[in-house]
Amino acid sequence: MDLMNTEFQSLLESLISTKNSFQLAKDFFILKSDFAAALAGTSNRKDPKYKAALRNIERYTTTGAEKRNPGSKTLNRLVEVLKGERGAIEKVLRDRKAGTVEVRFSGDFNVSNESGRKRRFKVKLSEEKLAHLLSTAYASPELAAEVLFRYYGVLPSSFNTEALEIK
Repeated sequence: MDLMNTEFQSLLESLISTKNSFQLAKDFFILKSDFAAALAGTSNRKDPKYKAALRNIERYTTTGAEKRNPGSKTLNRLVEVLKGERGAIEKVLRDRKAGTVEVRFSGDFNVSNESGRKRRFKVKLSEEKLAHLLSTAYASPELAAEVLFRYYGVLPSSFNTEALEIK
């Protein structure tokens, strides 16, 4: 099931990029002090890294003429921080606009007693179902595969999950 874990992890990580990391971090970390602690890697308020992170966050979030945009190094660090925070990805999924997402998967599908053959499938999921699928993937990739198959409308036992790919 290592392949399943890798596929789901890459799908989850694709939700956070340098383009949206600062806004996601602002939304996720309600207090600037928590934001600074995550960015600096320490919650010690006397640490120079913490103080610098807090000053920079103030610069990034101010509405005055002294407003600055975070640099690429900061954005990359935010991506790392947010990917490590389970709640951040769940918040991204909850806050997304309603609609449907198409999940494509392929794998070896067994029909009755015949040997498996490669097939491609598409399933459209609501945001709520996608959020359920991805949060389940955190807990157990095997269980997430079963949820995906049930959303598609087939029994999980029909698939060779070792050869499953998700896009």
